[in-house]
Amino acid sequence: LPSNFRMSSHLSTDTLTVERRGNVLLVTINRPDNMNALDSKTANAMDAAWAHFESDPDLCVAVLAGAGKAFCAGFDLKAGLTKQ
Repeated sequence: LPSNFRMSSHLSTDTLTVERRGNVLLVTINRPDNMNALDSKTANAMDAAWAHFESDPDLCVAVLAGAGKAFCAGFDLKAGLTKQ
């Protein structure tokens, strides 16, 4: 891995990975079996990732990506959205 690559393990979950690459934060929704549709757990993890991005003055850009063939299908209506 490049020296400027660092996983932000305290922010990553099984449904969202957060990686720091220099001054770039890469946030990847990791629910390819559900076309990366957002459930409560993923939405809460994304909220934490964005708060981290906003609070770190060394980060200049955040990139949101989706694992697999779909970027994001929106909210996962099957799972519903509740605070966790």
